[in-house]
Amino acid sequence: MQVGNSRGFTQRWRYGTPTWRHVSEGGFRAQRYAVTAVPKATAKAFVQRHHFLSGWPADLQRPYGLLDQEAPLGAGDLAVEGLPLVGILVLVQPHEPRVLEGGFPHLEFYRESAEIARLVLSASVPSDGDSEQ
Repeated sequence: MQVGNSRGFTQRWRYGTPTWRHVSEGGFRAQRYAVTAVPKATAKAFVQRHHFLSGWPADLQRPYGLLDQEAPLGAGDLAVEGLPLVGILVLVQPHEPRVLEGGFPHLEFYRESAEIARLVLSASVPSDGDSEQ
């Protein structure tokens, strides 16, 4: 997970220990990465390793992984489809329809909507990796 502050730094976590990276490191190239659905067990292991809240959301989860297509697979790395797993996005069903009332009242609850429960990037992803379109 990344948390910003007013000095231009972003925070990353690994095994409960924070690290800081300056946003000037930037350089995220979307072409380097692929996104795919990943098994829940793999996503859970990644979250436990890289997120300050190592717990796993209890709701129905849909985990997606960010795969680095250019980095070599290192010892101890989690992998999906033979590529290093460097990020996880976990979507869950909203707890109640009111979460849609403000911005998305036209969406059908449970069928067309989801909340982000976890967005986690490893330290290898450039500091602007979670803000790219």
